[in-house]
Amino acid sequence: MKKNTVFVLIYSLFLTMQGLFGQTNGGAIEGTVSDKETGEKLPGASVYIKSLERGQAADEQGRFAFRDLAFGEYILHVSFMGYHLQEIPVLVTPNEPARIQIHLEPEATSLSEIAVTAKSEARQRKEEGMPVTVVNMSSLQGTVSNISDILSKTVGMTIRVSGGVGSASRVSVRGLEGKRIGFFIDEVPMNDQSDFIDLNDIPVDMIERIEIYKGIVPARFGGSAMGGAVNIVIKEYPDRYMDASHMLESFNSNKAQLVAKRNLKEQGILFGFGGAYTYADNDYVMNSPYVDGLKIKRNHDRFKKILMGGSFKATKWWFDEVEFEPAFVQTAKQIQGIKTDIRKAETNSRAYMFANSLKKDNFFLDGFDFDLSTAVAFTQINLIDTARQYYDWDGVAYNAYGGELGTNYRSNSDDWKLTVLNKLNLQYYINTHHSLNFNSVFNLANGYPSDSVRDQSFGRQTVFDSKMKSWVGGINHDYRSANDKLLNSLTVRYYVYSMKTRKAPSYGSGDIKDINLLKKDIGFSNAMRYKFTRDLMAKFSAGYDVRIPAENELLGDGHAV
Repeated sequence: MKKNTVFVLIYSLFLTMQGLFGQTNGGAIEGTVSDKETGEKLPGASVYIKSLERGQAADEQGRFAFRDLAFGEYILHVSFMGYHLQEIPVLVTPNEPARIQIHLEPEATSLSEIAVTAKSEARQRKEEGMPVTVVNMSSLQGTVSNISDILSKTVGMTIRVSGGVGSASRVSVRGLEGKRIGFFIDEVPMNDQSDFIDLNDIPVDMIERIEIYKGIVPARFGGSAMGGAVNIVIKEYPDRYMDASHMLESFNSNKAQLVAKRNLKEQGILFGFGGAYTYADNDYVMNSPYVDGLKIKRNHDRFKKILMGGSFKATKWWFDEVEFEPAFVQTAKQIQGIKTDIRKAETNSRAYMFANSLKKDNFFLDGFDFDLSTAVAFTQINLIDTARQYYDWDGVAYNAYGGELGTNYRSNSDDWKLTVLNKLNLQYYINTHHSLNFNSVFNLANGYPSDSVRDQSFGRQTVFDSKMKSWVGGINHDYRSANDKLLNSLTVRYYVYSMKTRKAPSYGSGDIKDINLLKKDIGFSNAMRYKFTRDLMAKFSAGYDVRIPAENELLGDGHAV
């Protein structure tokens, strides 16, 4: 009943927003512009209807749309620097929008002995010095349902999922996995929020491309990711956009999402909001890894997640971009037993997040670009494992002095954490051959745990407040030869992190110890790329990097780790 109610609310909101975002009359032409050879979209391509003297530039997905057109035939003039002009007849009828896919043929145009060709954002990433795989989502539409499906098909990557919908995905790049792999959304580090936002939480329809760095990570990302990184680039939607969807899959898996956007170009204001709802019973049958021939029905693995977020961006203030983004995530997940029949243990979590970003090119100086972002998050995690009995798969009950999870203590935790992330990027283009980048990432994580049931199990206080700070500062120099054949990127980073808390002995009696850690280190990397031809290049990279550990990795949880 609750699932149907959520779907009805989303559908009703969709109908309401149709009126808010306006309706169109007459016919329409919709389409995309792409490279005929590579299939990559061409953002900025010019599409012009000469008879109406109407034109527009394709958006970042190569998409364009003309609406409120009289029915009849039109000639589209499509052009883009470095490509042959095309004139395409299109018939507009009352039945439905005329949809067309335009493929431009690249050319090399000689201007004073300088060859000018167009490059998409995806191609520019591929030509960086770092080993990188760029997955353009336009080529995978309709063939994949989540990010794990995409990454699992990429050479050198392995995805491990421990269960059904809602189970954490563990990414491995060339053998390194877990928190050694950086997780970024639009180059913003997300590893500290990985308990709340999983890779598969992001609908594939919202993604423009996925960049997979296998080893050295670009300096502009900041932070520490010694094993590589996955950067998810979100689409830029048309000026007026709305989409609502619902998908029903196996084991009562329901996934609904809503995205809406409005762009007021004259005022330089862009705003939008989105939401997603996921529910799954995950009640499939599996073979027991402990007892031969035993089949287990996962009857305690229900999962529910709600995500909501909004965005407000101004492009005509003093900064080129000023953006504010609030977000909320709520998750409820039962814990499925494998070795024993867990019937009550579960986790609940909530995250309240707010982010602000400021961007300006030529910041008080030509060629000097400024990019600052700050994110604040309040998170709460509740682990409930208070059962006094546990069961085997034959239904036999046993006394559970330590709950059902086998940790030797019962738990009803209420753990709060304040996280602050500040990222600064300063880019200075000295000339066409040399550029410098300074990157700073400051992270603060203050934990406020509480678990009276666990303290009662041990007869003393077992969890304590903690304060962790880290800072990674880096300087990068890029050299690009005159003919663009050679690109070299040298980066030096400085790492510092500290932790203050208290720690009780794991078992038995003993004094509570004060923990006061302060660690520093230096890392470096160099990535080189040499182009033999337009489509043939060689890359070499090497480096020494450091990963900033999370607080539970430094200390454990006091008992189980």
